[in-house]
Amino acid sequence: EVAESLAQLHTTSFPALKNYRRKLESSLQDNDLDKDTRSALEESLKSLDNAIAKLSAQVEKTYRELDDYLTRLAEMIETGQLKLSLSLYEKCNARIRKLQSLDVKSKKFNSYQRQLREKRPALNELKDWRSWGMDHAREEIIARLLRLCEAEYDPRDLAVQVRQIREQWNKLNHSGDYPSRSSRRRFDDACEKAFAPCKKYFNEQKSLRAENVKRRQKIVATLEETYEATDWNRPDWKKVSQVLDNAKKEWKKAVPLTKHNWNRTNQQFDQIYEKYKPHLKREIDRGIAFRRELIKQAESLDRKSPKEGIESVIRLQQQWNTVAVRGTRKQENELWKNFRTVCDRQFERGKRERRKHKERRQSAVVERKEILNEMKSFQQQIPSDLTEVRRQVAKFKKKQNSFIDSNHNQQARNLDGKINQVFTHIDDALSTAEKAQQSEILGTLKQKSDLCARLEAAVGDENALDCLKQIKQQWQALESDCGYYESDIQNRFKSACKLIESGKVSNAHKQEMQNNLNLKLDTCLRLEIAAEIESPAEYARDRMQLQVARLNAAITTHNPNNANSNLDSHKLVVQFCTTGAVEPQFNRDLQNRFDRIFSELF
Repeated sequence: EVAESLAQLHTTSFPALKNYRRKLESSLQDNDLDKDTRSALEESLKSLDNAIAKLSAQVEKTYRELDDYLTRLAEMIETGQLKLSLSLYEKCNARIRKLQSLDVKSKKFNSYQRQLREKRPALNELKDWRSWGMDHAREEIIARLLRLCEAEYDPRDLAVQVRQIREQWNKLNHSGDYPSRSSRRRFDDACEKAFAPCKKYFNEQKSLRAENVKRRQKIVATLEETYEATDWNRPDWKKVSQVLDNAKKEWKKAVPLTKHNWNRTNQQFDQIYEKYKPHLKREIDRGIAFRRELIKQAESLDRKSPKEGIESVIRLQQQWNTVAVRGTRKQENELWKNFRTVCDRQFERGKRERRKHKERRQSAVVERKEILNEMKSFQQQIPSDLTEVRRQVAKFKKKQNSFIDSNHNQQARNLDGKINQVFTHIDDALSTAEKAQQSEILGTLKQKSDLCARLEAAVGDENALDCLKQIKQQWQALESDCGYYESDIQNRFKSACKLIESGKVSNAHKQEMQNNLNLKLDTCLRLEIAAEIESPAEYARDRMQLQVARLNAAITTHNPNNANSNLDSHKLVVQFCTTGAVEPQFNRDLQNRFDRIFSELF
């Protein structure tokens, strides 16, 4: 039995080995054993002890590995490194299974099992977070693809972006968290949709490359046909040169091509062009000699007058252009540089002659240019002082009147037109500035009028003095004055202050308030007519009467302008603002009507 057990040691558990050892020890205690049997049993016991020692060392090593893996697993879970955590967890499980296969039972083994079970919830939570993050990342990738479908990109750039997005998607799959079937289907559909323009573009490019091969083959055939049809003893170089130039231009345009077709067609072109080269060289040499002779002729033109020299140069340039076949760029640049230098010398002679004539003509327009420059500088920085502007404009006009007319020419007349244009612009700017100044004055006048109205509305109020103190501060804070109307608005303000300080409203004041009310109501009606806005319903009859009176005045005087003579909005606004206090119960309605009118007009 012991021998059979020893033969199966490689499949035996750790406790079984110890049991076999106890049996061996018990067998050795039998005194009836012969010498050979005892020796064999002792040898077996020795082998068994070695096996137990090796197995014990293996168990201890496994325990050390488990301890190290569990420590590292805790750190990886804490730092959120899922991939390493899963690897360490599997290693721990493998060690546990190994110990279980050896039937190891101890408190230490149970402790490691418990620690591993305790790590499972945190590991599951980390896997859930990773799954959520991966799903979110995949949804973002799908959203990017959908945005690509809606945007307009170059197909080549679009293809690169789609490829990069697909690589990102595949990289997410390498983490071990695979997408759901619906996500994968949505991603594939979005890729197909985004790549559709690229697919169409690449198909078009494929067709275009095939068409370009045909175009190049046609060019080669044309060159071969032209070469065979040309009488090289008396060639039409203009036609040959035109064919070659067109062929080179069309050849460059016939792209793109595949690398194979590019090399093959270029080789075909080079082969046919080699046939032309000997004939082209002879014609190039002849053209170079001809143009060198033209350069010598141009150098001899200094003896002629500037006018004759320029006319001769123009004829030589026309002859220069009759050369159909040109040499290398270096040869052409050198010839043209020499010829252009000689031609420029003749043109420079003509320029000097024209310059003298121009200087004689400019003597009549120098003063016009000076005043025009002054006026343009003034126009760019017009002073805010309108009086200074008017003074400067009068100065410019005085200078203009002093111009001498006897030396006028077309250039002088053009300058006069520009000067008049600048005068017009300055006058327009002056008019605009005056209107802006008037609007600013009216705005300030309205602000002060509003303060007066608030002060007048506080008459008889128990907090009137506090209101007076507050409004005086606001009045003093207004830095701008109202120009011509400052004294009138100041008088209204002083009258309102006196009413507040006296605290009483006399009968004379009441009568004055009634008169002011009538005047303001009439002013509001006229302003509403001028602004073409509706009047309150209770004043509709008064408005109708006022309009009928205006029409009667226009008909009686046979002058339509009389209908609008009493509707000057600026004067009416000033009149409303400078008119004194009214009864407090009418103040708010009047102010609201006036505010609406003012905002409509200005």
